Amino acid sequence: MIKLVILFCILPQPHGQIPAELPWSGATIRYTGVLGSYPTDHHSNLATVVLHDSKIYRPSEWRWDREDWIRTLTGTIGEIIMVACRKVEGSLYEKASTITIAGNFLEPDGKNYLHIPTAELCPTTKWKCAKQIPLVLCCRQEYVGNYTLSPRTNNIAITKDCKNESTDCWYSFTLAKPTYVTCLWLNNSTDPLGLKGLIHKFKINTIPKPTLSRVVTPQRVEGTESTLSQYDTEWPWSQAFVHFTGSMGNVKDLNLSTVVMHENQIYTRQEWEKQKTWQLQGVVGEKISIGCRMINGTTHRKATSISVLTNQTNKHEKACMHPSVQDCWHNFTLAQTVEVVCLWSKNTKGLSFKFKINAIAQSVKH
Repeated sequence: MIKLVILFCILPQPHGQIPAELPWSGATIRYTGVLGSYPTDHHSNLATVVLHDSKIYRPSEWRWDREDWIRTLTGTIGEIIMVACRKVEGSLYEKASTITIAGNFLEPDGKNYLHIPTAELCPTTKWKCAKQIPLVLCCRQEYVGNYTLSPRTNNIAITKDCKNESTDCWYSFTLAKPTYVTCLWLNNSTDPLGLKGLIHKFKINTIPKPTLSRVVTPQRVEGTESTLSQYDTEWPWSQAFVHFTGSMGNVKDLNLSTVVMHENQIYTRQEWEKQKTWQLQGVVGEKISIGCRMINGTTHRKATSISVLTNQTNKHEKACMHPSVQDCWHNFTLAQTVEVVCLWSKNTKGLSFKFKINAIAQSVKH
């Protein structure tokens, strides 16, 4: 009897070490499909992090759907979902290759809940795809789940290609309907007989928004003209720096909320330094992640773009131009001092926050 209990405890242990840093310490470690041959001499797996309105789904919140034969999570309609995936092996990891969301998002009258600019492609009996880097949108009627018990269809699939992401693979969207999510890691090795890829597919079910009103307690942020609401009390936005350096039109009560992370550690408000411009200190080689939002009392909107200007190339790299991207993040590796501009604009209104990240040699910064 004791042996059976020990065996039961050992078998479910996933391969791959759970990373200690946020948000990966809350990741679920598993894969649901293998491309090629799974190796016997080492153990690879997929780590998946799912956040809803910046709150991490814990491993205990995953369920099993007997009809769809798939693992599930449950979210509230209107929540912003963020999904990230890594291939893990021991303490080593690689970013996922793609993240795909699929669902019956398109209504018969052509309306959709993802602000899809190419909705005229749908629905159709054949796959039709439109590419707007880094996203590819495809439309078709596709059966999912157990067709004989509960036939359902997906008519839209959106895939984010992460090959140009310098750090991790993230995809954000607003939860409107039940959504199937597929994380895919592809092996770049040329070995025809080895492991070619790992897949983790799961589903996010939906529940309606609660009808009860909730009390919002605004918090005054020193040195700003607006307030942070409950929407920004969850990680990582609770650690955001709230400020803007440029404006256009009537922006009363509006502000910009900016999160900057280096190697998954958030720069605190005390680390921001004001000289001619706002500045942060970084180490050459660090992975930088920048997120920006416009905040207005109890609501927020994604930034329009995040631009990075280097001294040598004088080149701007912009993100967040695709309408289906629900939050604005930009990732890169710090190689030299950069100037960053977060921009939000709508019609005749606009806000910008300009700051600098100084690159310091690793032996200099203590």
